[in-house]
Amino acid sequence: MFCDPEAGDGTYCYQVDGVHCQCRQRGIIAPGIMTALVIMVAAAVLGKTGAEAGTINALASVFTPLAGPVGAMIFALGLSGAAFSSMIANATAGGTMLSDALGRGAKAGSPVARIITGIILAFGLIITLAFQSSPVALIVIAQSLTVLIAPLLGLLIVIMANRRSVMGDLRNKWWHNLFGAIGLITIIASSIRLIATLLG
Repeated sequence: MFCDPEAGDGTYCYQVDGVHCQCRQRGIIAPGIMTALVIMVAAAVLGKTGAEAGTINALASVFTPLAGPVGAMIFALGLSGAAFSSMIANATAGGTMLSDALGRGAKAGSPVARIITGIILAFGLIITLAFQSSPVALIVIAQSLTVLIAPLLGLLIVIMANRRSVMGDLRNKWWHNLFGAIGLITIIASSIRLIATLLG
């Protein structure tokens, strides 16, 4: 089984008994806490002022009450870092997985994986250039699509995690499936709520 020691998204993977691949998240708690803090600050500021963050400058101003003029700079640096790290990691992961699914190699350095990764990055660049007038709306749409696709991915993960032919001895136990079911129900409910909101 292919096991990339550095998955590129904070995940460290290693071989177990030379057969199975076990992965652990490194530093996932800190980004979660930072995300929660950003959401709370934004909700407090926008909720109090009643303003709408329709532009990147408006989003950057969210941190001004907390950190003063430096807040906007911190936001810009954080947004740039998040954009570049997510863009490269997600494109590489997508290219590698699709290459593996096509039987063309399960390594990020394989020719097919590199070509697909380049296509993904080029597609993102084209969309960004085409919608420069409303970058915030583009971010919202991208995140909305993520929520809509999440139930399908969650279902596939649960199914694969229960297959002995795939997971071997690491196959899900009953309590794994319990938490998996709770998470799956949550993302399905979020998707239904999003669809209802979009349809008005």
